Amino acid sequence: MNHMNELQKTIKDVAKLEKNLLTFVLSSFIFSLLAVVAQYDKFTLAFKAITEIIAGTAGASGVLSAYLGKLRHAKDEPSFILEFQPQAQRILINIGLIISVGAFYFYYMFTKSENEICLLFLLIGIFIFFKSLTKAVLTLRISEQQRFIWRNLSTDEKRDWIRRQENLARIADDLDSAIQEFRGKMKGISNDIKENEKIFRRAKRKSFFKKTFGKTRKIRKFFGGNSFLTTDEKMESLEAEEFIKNLQNEINEENIKKIREGKITPLVLETSKIKIFNIQNQKYFLIENDLDKIKTKKLLGDLKPLRDENTNKFENLLAVIPKSIQISFEASELVTREGIDIYRE
Repeated sequence: MNHMNELQKTIKDVAKLEKNLLTFVLSSFIFSLLAVVAQYDKFTLAFKAITEIIAGTAGASGVLSAYLGKLRHAKDEPSFILEFQPQAQRILINIGLIISVGAFYFYYMFTKSENEICLLFLLIGIFIFFKSLTKAVLTLRISEQQRFIWRNLSTDEKRDWIRRQENLARIADDLDSAIQEFRGKMKGISNDIKENEKIFRRAKRKSFFKKTFGKTRKIRKFFGGNSFLTTDEKMESLEAEEFIKNLQNEINEENIKKIREGKITPLVLETSKIKIFNIQNQKYFLIENDLDKIKTKKLLGDLKPLRDENTNKFENLLAVIPKSIQISFEASELVTREGIDIYRE
């Protein structure tokens, strides 16, 4: 018996829904007649007919779209009704009605000037008006259903529902925080990528100008020495000189070690009996006595056969001086001025 009662109630609800839909659809076509009346002396009969058809169809579309937008599966219907928020719908309905009023006003203005674009504003106005009106009716109906269901819930069911809503709100907040954090990280990564791109472009421009400007390095150094070089070029030049100097010291240390161990056969100058050690085009001689200016002049005279005929200076000649040997400042200056390098053990 209960099933039959429920079936009869469902049939009545469906019949009521059909009646409401039919009422709204017919109302949209009747409402469109008012728009046609506004055109009574402005447009042709054909344009008036198409105005009635399009405007009525737009109103019917608004009604049906509002109804279809509220449809849910039977299993979702109770939760949808309980979670329904009439306040949010009120804002949307008010906005829709205001927009439709504006569209109707533009329809009137363009109709007055006999501009056929008025039909577009009529279509928009009637669609939004009937959709908003239907939404308002549905909102009232769902609100009544909501109150009925809430009244029939037990205290425990109400408490469980509230707790479930709070958990859902907490999850939504956590998800929103995670999304915001992810967006912040993505923004940071994006900023880092942009900054790296700027650095890369600057480095690329710098490399281009450095390469282009570097081609004139020899010319600039020839005319102005280090004063015409850039700071980076000076640093590179100093680093290169330091590297060459350290490398040469390592070679000299290795060669002098071989000389001290007797692995290198010396060449003796006939005039002075000074022993010269020639290793890979580098000449070495040992100083075993203290030097002053007078002794240095005599030493240079004894080394005269080693002078270069073109420059009249000594080339690739290194004086090896042990730590125990004293050499005066004047003697040191005289030796280096003649092109002889000094190596202190």
